[in-house]
Amino acid sequence: MIQYWFEFRRRAILCFLVYLSCFVLSLIFFDNLYSFLMRPLRVEDFGVLVSQGITEPFVLPFQVAQSMSWVFVIPFIIQQLLMFVFPALYDGERQILSMLASIVVVLFYVGAGFGFFFVIPMLLSYVHVWLPSGIMFLPTIGSYLTFCLDMACAFGVVFEVPVILMFCIIQGWLSIDMVRNSRRWWVVGIFFMAMIVTPPDVYSQLLLALPLWLMIELVLVIAVKLQPKMIDVVTSD
Repeated sequence: MIQYWFEFRRRAILCFLVYLSCFVLSLIFFDNLYSFLMRPLRVEDFGVLVSQGITEPFVLPFQVAQSMSWVFVIPFIIQQLLMFVFPALYDGERQILSMLASIVVVLFYVGAGFGFFFVIPMLLSYVHVWLPSGIMFLPTIGSYLTFCLDMACAFGVVFEVPVILMFCIIQGWLSIDMVRNSRRWWVVGIFFMAMIVTPPDVYSQLLLALPLWLMIELVLVIAVKLQPKMIDVVTSD
């Protein structure tokens, strides 16, 4: 038992060091990150961002570095958690886990990119429609960057759900029929989760819930074709 604790501590320290490295690099390249994060906001349509707090210009680089570090390090943390349980698995399970570990990273950044380059610009384009006439849209720099990074992280994490579902089906912890029969419950759960992790508007909730729903349905279709082969790999041990 002690050796597992030492291994967990080693991986936790490694994750912290990677996070710290990303934090320092984000501070060094803050100007480049800031220019990149400004892409969804069309200045000609929305005007300029403002800074209301006296200390905000000093705190802003650290806030951006903290959030961007999580964007960079979350896939690494997930991989380390998977690798932590790796020795306890059979050879067939290790093959499956190795395959899923790379998919985890890809899906996280696909989700984050989808949220950043597609969802956020679409939401910002509706701002003038929502606002009553006579109100000028002047968001603060802190609120804008927090919104963008939180949305990107939320979409990245949510896009990991299909990988977790596929792994549970392959391992036999869940059956395809069980997931299909409980569709009425997990669909409601998807929309409830979207309501929690996105801003309080219908558009962002739909843009998160609908792709996730479609990906889960796709996982079920793929699982029907791959499950017999994967079960043979697992049971061959």
